[in-house]
Amino acid sequence: MTLGQKIHKLRKAKGWTLARLAKEAEKSIYYWSKIENSKELPSPTMILRLATVFGVDSGELMNLARFEKMAQAEKSIDARYK
Repeated sequence: MTLGQKIHKLRKAKGWTLARLAKEAEKSIYYWSKIENSKELPSPTMILRLATVFGVDSGELMNLARFEKMAQAEKSIDARYK
């Protein structure tokens, strides 16, 4: 599961729209759409804010973000040497 998928799942579990998440986490709908679709990763500060907003452990969200960053780096390296 990607961080974006986890955020989507948490948002849906609360019954929130992207507009509600945008309001609660003080970022735009466009921003959260990019995050949920794995087009962008939130900053560590935003991950901490999300954990507070959703009432979940920040460590789990941070680990997902870290894993995604490593996967992106591996893809970038692979692309260079093809």
